[in-house]
Amino acid sequence: TGCSQPRVRREWTQLTDSEKSLFYEAVNLMKSNGLYLRYSRLHWDTSNVGFAHGNAGFFPWHREYLFQFESALRRLGSKYECITLPFWRWEADAGRESSSTVLTDFGSNPLKSGCVKSGPFAGWKTSTNTCLNRTFDSSVFFVGESRIIEFLVADTQYGSTSGFRVDLESAPHAAVHNYVGSHMSSMRSAEDPLFWVHHANVDRLWYIWSDCHGYSTALNTGVFDSSHLSDVMPFSYRGTRDSYFPSKRNRDVILFSSIPYSYSVNDPLIPLIEKVLPKRCTWNYFKSVAGTTTTTTTITTTEKRVVSEYVDLSEDNELFTQKRSYDYDYDYSDDRHRNGYEQGDSDGYGYSDRDGHHSDDRHRNGYEQGDSDGYGYSDDRHRNGYEQGDSDGYGYSD
Repeated sequence: TGCSQPRVRREWTQLTDSEKSLFYEAVNLMKSNGLYLRYSRLHWDTSNVGFAHGNAGFFPWHREYLFQFESALRRLGSKYECITLPFWRWEADAGRESSSTVLTDFGSNPLKSGCVKSGPFAGWKTSTNTCLNRTFDSSVFFVGESRIIEFLVADTQYGSTSGFRVDLESAPHAAVHNYVGSHMSSMRSAEDPLFWVHHANVDRLWYIWSDCHGYSTALNTGVFDSSHLSDVMPFSYRGTRDSYFPSKRNRDVILFSSIPYSYSVNDPLIPLIEKVLPKRCTWNYFKSVAGTTTTTTTITTTEKRVVSEYVDLSEDNELFTQKRSYDYDYDYSDDRHRNGYEQGDSDGYGYSDRDGHHSDDRHRNGYEQGDSDGYGYSDDRHRNGYEQGDSDGYGYSD
């Protein structure tokens, strides 16, 4: 074929109108032939949920999940054989979420809670035969570039109970789910096509982090949660492994040489990192753009002050106290967690302390104390990612 090798994923706003239309068409074709359900249901099946969330498997599992979905799009026919998943660079939309180009293009302009009635996915029905729904929580804000940069550069460990995986999976990843709401804020989030462009960006940030710290070419078992490196990623539905997903371990999708795609090398976040925290990263893939001396991206005085080697996340920090982001709690049934953060949270990160760490072990991994099922909930009411009594498929009990 005439497709680039490896595949190169690009930012949504860099796609042409015809490229966007082709993506819409492919996703809708998968919806009509039943393949979309086959892939989306894997995200909420109890066989996979605990492995893929709140654990070391979060990044690897979703990387393989997105790659196989992308491959399915390409198999739809020669017309679609060069499609790659675009990513939603949501950190650039922080503070102006409602005017996001992605939300507009995906049928949410103006932002209106309820069934999706406009755009390329208008009239979609979900697996429970209810409408695709978005509710939009204006009290939630995306995590912006300065905070993302701090995670990318300062976090040198992948970690198990702390480190890059925990930091990115919590507020940055969670805020997008919770802002869109409804299906996107439950384990059924893959029912919404926004899921794929959102998680493509999550994967991109892991990609950048790996390249920044020299982990893209050599597997550093001391950095990764080594006890889980050889864990086989589960992709099952009702106990049966999906045949589209070959058996792979976490370690099989970490090095760049083992994944058949890349991200656009001209990533605006790279020169931004070098402008704020110069020479802190040992770039390999992004070396050429990291070495540029000019950039069109500007950084405010506040961002320069905030993004330093040791960031002071005090309540006086205007940038972050005004832009709250929350943990992806999958809708706890009590009011303390209704918005995905602890009661008494005052720093905007979904935690009740001020230094970026949790105030108690109950929430260190984003789930309640006493959790024994690996799904981030302390009782069986939430085993399937939604509250007991849920009849609408949105993960809510009303």
